[in-house]
Amino acid sequence: TEEASNFYERTKSDGTLAKVGKRVTDRVKAWYKEVFGKKQFTEQEKKFNELKREFGVKGHLDLEEIHGRYFNSDGTRKSKPDVRPKKFNVESQDIYDKLEKYYVDLIKTFPKDTLIMSEVIIYDPNQDEAGTIDFLAIEPSGKTHILDWKFMHIRGEDIAWFKQGAFNIQLKRYKEILKDHYGVTSFGMNRAIPISMEFGLKNRLNPDMGFKVKGVAIGSANAADIEDIKLIPIAEETESTGEEDLDELIKKLNALLKQTESQQVGEDDKQ
Repeated sequence: TEEASNFYERTKSDGTLAKVGKRVTDRVKAWYKEVFGKKQFTEQEKKFNELKREFGVKGHLDLEEIHGRYFNSDGTRKSKPDVRPKKFNVESQDIYDKLEKYYVDLIKTFPKDTLIMSEVIIYDPNQDEAGTIDFLAIEPSGKTHILDWKFMHIRGEDIAWFKQGAFNIQLKRYKEILKDHYGVTSFGMNRAIPISMEFGLKNRLNPDMGFKVKGVAIGSANAADIEDIKLIPIAEETESTGEEDLDELIKKLNALLKQTESQQVGEDDKQ
């Protein structure tokens, strides 16, 4: 139910506002429900989920602020970055520094005069559906890149398959809307960027006080340099590698993965 009360508005022909009927994230929720049914959370789980949600909102706000220091609202780069704020939304300067370093390293990877925008709302009038792209880069050639920040608590060695499935649904829909309604014909990266939230007890002597965010881990702007598998970006399944034979192999592997995911198995056989 993350951000369940959020909605978009559109301007009607008479100038009045109307609530947009659907959100891209509604597709993700419907998929989760199909996979897991109506999951019931304990009170402790609800509190922990709310903590993760609150920090995710803070992280998005700081990434948006960082973007605004380097780029104008039209996506052009500022001649000189704005001064850093004295206060951050996230809990510490160390966390903010990690987010800014990743962002600065990332924007260096794009060609000169690439337009880079943050929190871009897109809309499909045919389906009355809207969504927000966290990071949108449009190269001078027209090649367009989509990145989505994913603040998450990652259990285990890699991001769970169902999370990856959810990211794929969301990113694929963003790509479809840009292609069908905004004239984008060339796509590069279309990826979810994992930002691992690290938690610790507020008070070791009193565990009932709950948890707090101690820090974050984020990969490199150059994915080839990432050694921790859980920090590797999750690419939407139609993103091209630039090699036709490799793309065809990945397509076959994704089909096999979908077949595996669709099997109904007992708890002991899930792994």
